[in-house]
Amino acid sequence: MVADLREHVDELGLLAKRETLQEMETVWPRLCEAAGVPLYPMPPVEQLETMWPFVAAGIRQHAVSASEHLQAGLSKAAKSAVADASATLSETSTSLLDRFMAYWV
Repeated sequence: MVADLREHVDELGLLAKRETLQEMETVWPRLCEAAGVPLYPMPPVEQLETMWPFVAAGIRQHAVSASEHLQAGLSKAAKSAVADASATLSETSTSLLDRFMAYWV
């Protein structure tokens, strides 16, 4: 469950109980990281249980933002690669045409 926090964030909310305090303390640093916030001391479990919907929403939103950022970076890299390939192809085509013309002239 802890392997992919975004997929199991609702189930992890079940750890926000006094009976599972140690388990939540173990997961807390990863929850902060998944939400994109600096690590800070875990609030008391009573407060954490009440605010869990906000914690879960933060983790989900950060995952979406990170995914969009990654996609934008990949899109930019892909456009750059296509432009580089087009330029190389253009240079190669011109060079081949020059050779062809020199051969036949």
